[in-house]
Amino acid sequence: MIRRALVVLLVVALLTPAAASASTNGGVAAPAASGGAQSGTPTVVRAPRPPKKHRKRKKRRPPPRPAPAPAHPVGTHRFPVLGPFTWPGPDGEFGAQRSGHIHQGVDLLAAEGTPVVAPYAGTVTFVAYQAAGAGYYVVLHSDYDYAFMHLATGSTHVKVGQTLAAGDRIGDVGQTGDAAGPHLHFEAWQGLWQQGGTPIDPAPLLRSWL
Repeated sequence: MIRRALVVLLVVALLTPAAASASTNGGVAAPAASGGAQSGTPTVVRAPRPPKKHRKRKKRRPPPRPAPAPAHPVGTHRFPVLGPFTWPGPDGEFGAQRSGHIHQGVDLLAAEGTPVVAPYAGTVTFVAYQAAGAGYYVVLHSDYDYAFMHLATGSTHVKVGQTLAAGDRIGDVGQTGDAAGPHLHFEAWQGLWQQGGTPIDPAPLLRSWL
C-alpha cells in the first residue's frame, strides 16, 4: 500500500509541471527538449479567423410596367374619310388640268358631314379659310404634310399647334370655297405645304390605308 501511494504521488509530481506549462502557453504545451528540459522557443498560436460576413443580397426591383397602349396603334395610318366615299373621275385625280395650274390632290366624294380624320400623328400648322378656293381647310404636318379642303362650315375641330394622333377628328366633309359638291380635297406633300415642298399623288397612299 505504501508503494502504491508513492507511485501515485510520483506520477502527480511528474504531471504537474506539464499542466502548468500548458496554462502559461495559451493552452498549448511547448515541446520538451532532450533530457527532460523544455525548449526556450515559444510556440506560435494562430488567432482564429473572424467569421465571414454574409453580404446582404440586394432585392431586385421589379421591371418597370409598360406604358399603356396608345389609343391608335403606332405605325398605322387611317383613311381620312371616316365613312362611305367614292373615288373621283379623271377630273378629280391628281394632275388634272385646272385654269393656270394642275390639280394637286385627290377629291374623295362623300356625303356632307362625314367625319374627316388625321391619317397619322402630327401637328396642325394651318387652319384657315379661302373663299375662292379651298374654303375651310386644315394642314397637318406629319410624315408628309397633309391638306384637307372644302370642310363644312363650323365643323373644324382643331387649332394651330395642336398635336393629333392618327384617327383624331379634324372636321367634316363639306363644299365650302370653290366646290361643285360635297367632297374632301386631300393633298400630300413631301416637305412643307406651300413652303418649298412638293405635292405628290396621294392616291397610292390612300389605297394602302384602306
